[in-house]
Amino acid sequence: MIKLSMHTDNWRHLDVSYDVPCKFAKDHDMEYVEFGTIDGDYFVQALGYNPHIPLHSDPLKLKGYLDSMGLKVSQLDA
Repeated sequence: MIKLSMHTDNWRHLDVSYDVPCKFAKDHDMEYVEFGTIDGDYFVQALGYNPHIPLHSDPLKLKGYLDSMGLKVSQLDA
């Protein structure tokens, strides 16, 4: 069975953190999200205006957040 997923990058031009697309995915009964990644630090993302995740971020913290939302990662986009 095919399951729909979505990329958090769809919200990049709205200048929001990954919380917004994850809440959208949860509200629309999606099971998976795809994250864009950042190698290193990105000032705009650190302020909460970009939905990508830094590769050095804590994977257990992200997993805990996604588990609380009932979401899983389909893949990471480099």
